[in-house]
Amino acid sequence: MKTLEQDSEVLGALEVEIKKNKKRFLQTVKTIQDENVSNYPILVAFPSFTNVDIGLPINEGETLSFNATTLEELAMKKVVKMEKVDEFRKLYKEKKDTFCIFLLEKPAPQFIFIPV
Repeated sequence: MKTLEQDSEVLGALEVEIKKNKKRFLQTVKTIQDENVSNYPILVAFPSFTNVDIGLPINEGETLSFNATTLEELAMKKVVKMEKVDEFRKLYKEKKDTFCIFLLEKPAPQFIFIPV
């Protein structure tokens, strides 16, 4: 089981990567929306030493790497249950001026909305 200290290390690493790459992340989100791929783009953050079969790679960092995906792909791969999709869409729309990161980290992955 993870400790609070380990959680803060992961969140600290996430914060560093977001600060370094925010412009690229925002451009990726905008492109997904502008190209009508999805109204619900999501960036998947995961430990750099692992492989993730979700989305397309956009950034490989020292501790965290990032892929771009969509709510639709997460639902298709059953990461988000179909009965939760409408609820997620509503939450996503309420979180204007943010972008969504799906942090794949044990013990439980979590969605985080980052201010633009």
